[in-house]
Amino acid sequence: MEEIRKGIEERGPIPFAEFMRMALYHPAHGYYTTHDPVGREGDFVTSPEIHPFFGKALAHQILEMWELMGRGRVTIVELGGGKGRLASQILPVLDERGLLHREYWIVEKRSPAPLEGVRWSEDVDGIEGQGPWIVISNEFFDALPFHRLRVCDEGIKEVYVGWKDGGFCDLLGPPSTTALEEALRGVRLIKGMELEVCLEAMEWMRKIGTSMPEGFVVTIDYGLPERELYSERHMEGTMLCHHRQRVDRDPYRRVGRQDITCHVNFTAIAREGREVGLEVVGFTDQGSFLIGLGVLEELSSLGEDDLEGRMALKSLFMPGFGDTFKVLIQQKGLGAVELKGLSFVNREDRLY
Repeated sequence: MEEIRKGIEERGPIPFAEFMRMALYHPAHGYYTTHDPVGREGDFVTSPEIHPFFGKALAHQILEMWELMGRGRVTIVELGGGKGRLASQILPVLDERGLLHREYWIVEKRSPAPLEGVRWSEDVDGIEGQGPWIVISNEFFDALPFHRLRVCDEGIKEVYVGWKDGGFCDLLGPPSTTALEEALRGVRLIKGMELEVCLEAMEWMRKIGTSMPEGFVVTIDYGLPERELYSERHMEGTMLCHHRQRVDRDPYRRVGRQDITCHVNFTAIAREGREVGLEVVGFTDQGSFLIGLGVLEELSSLGEDDLEGRMALKSLFMPGFGDTFKVLIQQKGLGAVELKGLSFVNREDRLY
C-alpha cells in the first residue's frame, strides 16, 4: 500500500489496471509473488484441485490434436501454470499414450517449482519449442490487469485510483488510452454501466498467434461473449476479489493479500486471435467440453460408495463450474478440424 500510495502522491491518480498490476504482481509485495492462493487451504479452488479428471480430459484433447497434426514432435505451452499441478495430471497420460517427442513449457512469472519434463519461461517469447504448438490455459486471462470504465452522460470515463482520507478510492477521468474506446467500438453501452476491458488479454493473444508456427490454442476461464458480458445483467461489471474461499467486490480492502479478477471477454480474445491467424474451432462451456471428453464414462466407473469422488467429479461439469467456465479453441494453419471436446455442444455462434 505504501509503494502504491507514494506513486499516486508523486504522479497523481493511476488507472485501475496499474493499481492491479502492483497489487497482484509487484516483485516483492504482490499477491501472486507472496502467496500460494490455489487450493482448499488457499483463497480459491480451480478445476485441477477439484478432481484429477480435469487434467486427464485435457490430456485426451491434446492427444487428439497431436494425432490430427501427424503425431510428430510437438511443443505444449501452459500459460500461468503455477506450481505445475495441471501439468502433473497431463504428463502421465501423454506418456502412457506414447506422446514422448514433446516439450512441455510453463509460462509463469513466479519462481518455478521443480517438475520433471517441464521447462519454464517468464513469457511466450522465451519458448524454443520444435514442431507445432498446443497452447493451454486454465484461469489465466481472468487475473490479468484490467481497466475499469463507467458510462456517463458525457461519454466513457475511466476509473482511476486515488488516495483520500487514509485509503484508496475511485476517481473518474478521461480514458488513459484510445485503445479502450477502440475495444468498445460496436458495443451497446448503457448509461450508468460499469465494465472492465482487459487490454493485456488482447496483447497475449497477439503474442501467442505471432509466436507459434501452427497448432491449437485452448482457453478455459470464466467469462462470456461480449454481447452477454456488456449487458443489463452486468450493470455493475464483473470484478470480484477472492480471499480465503470468500468473494467480495472491494479491491482496496486487502491490497496484496487478495486476488482480483473479472470475467473474460471471449469475443475480444477470438477477434484479436483472428488478426494474427488464429481461427475459431469452437466455443462451449466446461461441462459440455468434459462430456465430449468422457466425463460421464469416468463417473460411471466410480464405485457407488465413492461419494466424495463422485461429488467432486460432478462439480466439474454440473451448473457452477460446468456452465460458468467456458472453453474457446482456436487453430492456426490447420484448416477445418473436428474435436471431441466440442462434439457435445459447439456454440461458436454465441461469440459474435
